[in-house]
Amino acid sequence: MEIGERVRAIRQEKRMTLAELSFKSGVAQATLSRIENGIMTGTIKSHLKISEAFGISLADLYRLSQTALKDIHVEAEAAQKDVFVHDEKSSSILLTSQVFSKKMMPILIRLDPDGRTPTEEVAEDTEKFLYCLSGKVKVSVAGKEYSLNSGDRLYFNASLPHFVENCGKTEARCLSVSSPPAL
Repeated sequence: MEIGERVRAIRQEKRMTLAELSFKSGVAQATLSRIENGIMTGTIKSHLKISEAFGISLADLYRLSQTALKDIHVEAEAAQKDVFVHDEKSSSILLTSQVFSKKMMPILIRLDPDGRTPTEEVAEDTEKFLYCLSGKVKVSVAGKEYSLNSGDRLYFNASLPHFVENCGKTEARCLSVSSPPAL
């Protein structure tokens, strides 16, 4: 995101008009318009006045504009995936790379009929979201069972012992997201 786009996004988020931002910052309205439209970048002095008018630091204004795109990762279907085969009837596919540098871990769980994931019990303060994409599964969390059909969801504390089991007659697929990442 360019600095002008960032200024416009913050201004709109704060529900300020260009005239209000100009008044609060002391930067001419025409200059602000040119910055927002990418015609000019402005000066450090004008950026400082703008950030003060927004109530944020100059570093935050720059950090947000410079790092926003670094946090976007697109991975094609054909990209190499880490696959964990639990047994002949169950596997987990890691849906992103460099998982431990991220705040969540998305996994696709595939279960053949009678397939089951191993029992997991991860670190305290780890949460898990499970979304049944297809089939019918039984999820055991701390000894209590929950049945999920296609479209059903379950959110739970992943530090409790848990596993997922296919209780249907066709392949079951679930999206599992843990935060923070835990294997």
